[in-house]
Amino acid sequence: MGNVYLELGQPQQALEYYQSALSLAHRAEDQEALGWCLDNLGTANSNLGEHKDAISYHKKALVIAPQSNDQTRISKCLLHLGDEHLELGNYKQALAFFEEGLDISREIGVQDLEARCINGIGNAYVRQGQERISIEKYQQARQIAQITGEYSFEAVCLGNLGYAFLSLRDYTTAAEYLEQALTIARLFGNRYDEVRWLIGLGQVADDRHEYDVARDTLEQALNLAFQTGDRQQQSQCLGLLGTIYREFQDYQRGVTVLKEGLAIAQEIGDRPGLSIYWGHLGNLHYEHHDYIEAKEAYKQALIISRELGERQNEQLWLGNLNRVYRILGDYQQAITLVEECLSISKERGDQVIQAHQLASLGLLQGDLGNYRQAIAHFQSALGVIRKLGDRWMEGMWLNNLSFVYAELGNYQQEIALQTEALEAAKEVRDTAGEWNILLSLGGMHFLEKNYEQAFALYQ
Repeated sequence: MGNVYLELGQPQQALEYYQSALSLAHRAEDQEALGWCLDNLGTANSNLGEHKDAISYHKKALVIAPQSNDQTRISKCLLHLGDEHLELGNYKQALAFFEEGLDISREIGVQDLEARCINGIGNAYVRQGQERISIEKYQQARQIAQITGEYSFEAVCLGNLGYAFLSLRDYTTAAEYLEQALTIARLFGNRYDEVRWLIGLGQVADDRHEYDVARDTLEQALNLAFQTGDRQQQSQCLGLLGTIYREFQDYQRGVTVLKEGLAIAQEIGDRPGLSIYWGHLGNLHYEHHDYIEAKEAYKQALIISRELGERQNEQLWLGNLNRVYRILGDYQQAITLVEECLSISKERGDQVIQAHQLASLGLLQGDLGNYRQAIAHFQSALGVIRKLGDRWMEGMWLNNLSFVYAELGNYQQEIALQTEALEAAKEVRDTAGEWNILLSLGGMHFLEKNYEQAFALYQ
């Protein structure tokens, strides 16, 4: 019965049956049954977000397993310990457990365990910002699941592939994989995995600026997470919803939701989650112009991400801290942070972040009056973003570059760049950007005494 409830995504009910089974196993002094009960209790606690308790149960199961010389159970215990350390942000320990479990599973020829250990290795790499390696691992695990006909686990591989492509900003591919995973999870009635893939689809919608879709998807996921009692999933949903509410200008609700999620993350010892929460709170303080509070929140997020070795989040918080220091007028500190962030983005091959940081250096050098250096950085950023085909960002940075030429008194070049930026804004239907550029161009033509052109632009 416990296994049935666990498969249905109801870990709290499963926990009760496993505890009853454990009492019976103790009374019967059945070591084999005791090991299975302990392992299952670990899994149920894991699904409830109680990862420290889960580790305790899996360790006890691992101690018992060698007594029966059951290599399959040993491999499973190692796999589960890897999963729990992964959730707590202990990535090196997690990887070691997965690799040890993989060696045993291959040795005894148990393919379903082999696939799960490979999937776990993929999870360890994706958390450390090495998405390409993780994609390779997920595909390997999926191939084994297809061979063994284990469709519910194939869904896990599909969902993980979706998250990996989401990290790489390939939103179309991410959505395709996540939709496939969600369909299978619903087919099998697995509400835990249903929440996982809904969260991923909510993130895809958020990154695509489809905020209505993101909010509705994440609220659906949150309701399911409360039904299953999974504290970690509740925390994840609350964190993402807090940022979505900000897009609807509902700042107070955003702060309330984020603090609720932060409390859960602290309660269950979710350090990766804590990093995200501090970062989200920093974003809200930044939006409210509370820059000192924003700085402290981003620093907390950065410290945790560095401790965990999360390079992707580290570069995110460095970029956000740079914005705060720039507003506070500490340009040299901002430049140091940008250069550090740029180094990480090059290491990870993240061209979007590289372009953003090059543009940030352009802004900062402009603030310091180093206009030639500012121009060089903006041109480098434009070179990267044009290769990526992002016309929205191209238009924004063309406009920023035009202001540098204005500082140098080169108004003709300023007008030429703003005209080019205007075409990009029209192409991507950026109405706000188009309005600002038209207003600026009108002012430039007025200063150049091109009154008819200025009049037409203002109209």
